[in-house]
Amino acid sequence: MHKRTVIVFVLFVALLGLVMITVFKPQERNISRLLIPTVLPETVDKIAFDADETFELLKESEQWVLDDGRLADPEMIERALESLGNLASTELVSSNPEKHAIYEVDEEKGHRVTVFVQNQPVVDFVIGKASTFTGMYVRLADTDDVYLAQGSSVKSYFASSKADWQRLQLFDESLADVVSLAMVLQDGTGLDLVQGENKEWALRDMSVLPKGFRFDGSRVRSLVSEFLNLKAKEVLVMSPDPAVSGLGTDGNADTYSLSLRNGVTHTLRVGNLDSIRTSNLDEQNRYAQFDEDRLLLIEVFRADNLRRALNDFHALNLMEFDPNNVTRLSIKSKTERRAFEKKGGQWSVAGDSVQPSPDFVLNGAVVERSIQELSRVVAMSHLESVSPSDKDGLRDLTFEIAVALESDETITLVLGAELKELGAELKASAQTAYYARGNTDDGAYLVTDRAVAQFIVAGFDRWR
Repeated sequence: MHKRTVIVFVLFVALLGLVMITVFKPQERNISRLLIPTVLPETVDKIAFDADETFELLKESEQWVLDDGRLADPEMIERALESLGNLASTELVSSNPEKHAIYEVDEEKGHRVTVFVQNQPVVDFVIGKASTFTGMYVRLADTDDVYLAQGSSVKSYFASSKADWQRLQLFDESLADVVSLAMVLQDGTGLDLVQGENKEWALRDMSVLPKGFRFDGSRVRSLVSEFLNLKAKEVLVMSPDPAVSGLGTDGNADTYSLSLRNGVTHTLRVGNLDSIRTSNLDEQNRYAQFDEDRLLLIEVFRADNLRRALNDFHALNLMEFDPNNVTRLSIKSKTERRAFEKKGGQWSVAGDSVQPSPDFVLNGAVVERSIQELSRVVAMSHLESVSPSDKDGLRDLTFEIAVALESDETITLVLGAELKELGAELKASAQTAYYARGNTDDGAYLVTDRAVAQFIVAGFDRWR
């Protein structure tokens, strides 16, 4: 066959294939794209909602607010506007206006959203119900066509409740922006906490610390972080009666002042319980005032957890020794002593210890790891004042955990009696607490059973 003939034949086959593909290609059905113009979030200055509630979000001086003046959540608004891009993948499902109610894009059940740029509507659509499979039914306002926006959760982004758009976060600042946090509580006690140039936290006047008090700046840092992450439960439109809220000029409120490096100071005043909206103690909130112009409700457990006394910043580490210098570990209970000793770099059960079963093989790595854990034991709280019952609790020895060092020094953690009255947190987590005293100071502490679990379980099973 001549070369020219071969080329002509190949071209004929290629053209025939192209014709076949074109003729027999499956045609898309009902694919009519919903034309949503590209909207840059930074250009939008108003979003109007008409559903269960009718309201507007307004951009004023680069700040988003609700139409009643309350601050709106700018991040939530940006996410909502960005979600409009997900409407591009759509399928026309109906052009019959009589079916609008079926898809819930009618005036009665539809959730209408209008987006404005320079006060002119650029996107105006109605969100209906969710599809049985995936996506939402949507309709451009003033048109009959109903589309299925596949894979879109646009309804969850454009919440129909006005309250959902409130800005509940109080602060945008980070720890590095903070100079100090001062608090004056209802009982008149107060603390002034400052962050040094080295990012360490301390009292402004450390000379007021009691003799021997071990101040832990990391616990202050945790409090300030918690304060910066504080959120309101609700922003109030109407000002409550000062006598009810406890936020009047002569009210008995907790006051927190947060000073920033840019010279700005934020003030939060926390007042009485809001017993009007709910009588359920688990759901109660406290009235609060932020920077003189925002009245809030804050969940009671969050508000009350901000209250701190000096003792809340006491260091809670109980032991101080170098685990690498330990040559012996002894655990003495009321009934027995288990002891391990290190000779020639190897750990074994000591001669003065209760002895395990003949088939027991000690795992030296477990002993080493347990000694490391002992050096890092942290109490749950420090007892500021030791009552007679606390003294009895310390004297009632339950466990004595001791390590001997290469220097022949012995370091001991004493666990006294179990605490009889457990707090709600311990009860909920099924924990027990012991009176305790380590070698860091002569103070009395409470430590949970989980913190010392390796040492208080009888027998040798945990040491294999």
